[in-house]
Amino acid sequence: MGQHIEHYPNLDVLGLLPLDVVDHYQRGGHHFKVGDEGQYWGCVWGISLVKRPDHGVGQAHWVDHEHPVSYDRVLLQSRESAKIMMDEDIPNGEDHLYSVQLLALHQQRKIRYFITMSSDLYISDSTMFDNIQNEFPFAPHVQEMKDKMLQHVSPWRSSQEELPMIFNDLLLSQTDKEKFIQESFY
Repeated sequence: MGQHIEHYPNLDVLGLLPLDVVDHYQRGGHHFKVGDEGQYWGCVWGISLVKRPDHGVGQAHWVDHEHPVSYDRVLLQSRESAKIMMDEDIPNGEDHLYSVQLLALHQQRKIRYFITMSSDLYISDSTMFDNIQNEFPFAPHVQEMKDKMLQHVSPWRSSQEELPMIFNDLLLSQTDKEKFIQESFY
């Protein structure tokens, strides 16, 4: 994280893409079994210096997708960007909407929103079933979320792929990340 702040001391928001995850299901990246009984999948990325095929201005996947996924995970915020609050009326999907609100502020040149490809900064634990996503399923809130997103951005400029990308070498290799997860996740 320090490398990002040192190189870009004026950034207001730092989002992470791609995401390393421990889950019940096999996802993208390098896969391996995790847990004391091998009941989960670890899925990690081993490279951060790649060309993004859709980088630039365009329509985001969420505009037409019936069950969109969040583009990034917000890891760091400045005081300025934190003045914008999440929509508490949407129990599931508020993080998607929040990222689009921040994208709109970036487009208006009110904040500086960057994406990092440094997947070794964060691991998502998706192994618990007693979570907000299961208590409040996403599907009933998708249209409301999309309607609110479109109050902030136009469909033709709704993709976070237009955000500036930070490309740093990973500090942990794919093997290092697998070992760390295997040792700490049981």
